[in-house]
Amino acid sequence: LKSRYVQLFADAYLNYTTGYISQITKISDGLLITTYINGTSDLKSGTEISLKLLPSGWFSATLSTNTFYVDTRGNFAGAEINNKGWSNNSNLLVDFLIGKSTDLQVQYFLTTPQYYPQLTTSLTHHMNVGLKQTFLKGAMSLSLLLTDVFNTYKWQVQSSNKIFDLTNISTMKSRMFWVGISYNFNSFKQKSGETRSESDRTLIKL
Repeated sequence: LKSRYVQLFADAYLNYTTGYISQITKISDGLLITTYINGTSDLKSGTEISLKLLPSGWFSATLSTNTFYVDTRGNFAGAEINNKGWSNNSNLLVDFLIGKSTDLQVQYFLTTPQYYPQLTTSLTHHMNVGLKQTFLKGAMSLSLLLTDVFNTYKWQVQSSNKIFDLTNISTMKSRMFWVGISYNFNSFKQKSGETRSESDRTLIKL
């Protein structure tokens, strides 16, 4: 679905695999050993939706979401890797054209619990902010990007099975600040029907 102010994309998918390779952790002679096995089956089914709103020439918002169900099964030497559940990965990108040559993007990510063989992760979220300034009629650009603005990007995992109980909380990545400078040597070939906002607004990669 596409119009001047709204763009909507949606699809559905189903993936079923048998004999897939999976990591497994077990105890042998008092030692905790991690190895790989062929799991019994792995099912993943869900939908992807992307909704973009363009209410004006200086503002746009895009919501992308992936909702899916996972069911993974397997057993090795008494160790089970069975796990299942619903998950969602979403992000909201808000784009502001704050000047003829300046573009500001704010992107927020949300990930609900994810289900893997032998372990489950907790909900996590983080936000990135990017700023882009173009020069020389768009041929040259300076990009700034700050990741995980509020330092909320965590890795928290739980596992409870017949072999062991595990809880781990870690920082996913350290906060990063990126600076990029680019020059488009082919800028003079820009199509005459394409405006600066159309060609530049998607160039900040968060």
